[in-house]
Amino acid sequence: GNPKNDANEGGANNSELEATIGSINTGYIGMAKKLDLCGIRQTAEAFGMHRADGDPLLQNAASVIGTNEIAPLSMAVAFAGIANKGVACTPVVIDRIVAADGSELPAPKSQCTQAVDPAVTAGMAYAMRRVMTNGTAVQSYRDTAPRVPMIGKTGTTDGNKDTWMSGASTKVATVVAVVSLTG
Repeated sequence: GNPKNDANEGGANNSELEATIGSINTGYIGMAKKLDLCGIRQTAEAFGMHRADGDPLLQNAASVIGTNEIAPLSMAVAFAGIANKGVACTPVVIDRIVAADGSELPAPKSQCTQAVDPAVTAGMAYAMRRVMTNGTAVQSYRDTAPRVPMIGKTGTTDGNKDTWMSGASTKVATVVAVVSLTG
């Protein structure tokens, strides 16, 4: 196919930073064509990314703009890892377990690994901070209180059928996805 983006129908050249700030899909397709797709997939997997249906991540140039079905929790884990200087931790949704007699049982522990070098996530975080202050998520950031440094990225499918907002600070990560359940 011939990928396009509402903001960049003409295919103008954009830097990686501009593509991130403006959510310019054609910039990401161009980068993916020049990189090792296996390496891109492995990096995504290192941040805990996996398809919601359990199948392996698709590996093609278009996958960098969202052709894999990813659960919002998996995306939140990845954003938390970026905000955590590249340390990705498995999600645990249980804070504590109390037995019928009132005694506390051990809760599952999160397992953490260094997904990528902290210098790499510093660049990722810089670009995604700019998404919040100068890009597609400016309004979301302006309406946030208390104001803390945040990273974020928006995402939409053709015709805005599905819309996403993913973000994190050094304390919390969250993802909101509004998706269509019809084909």
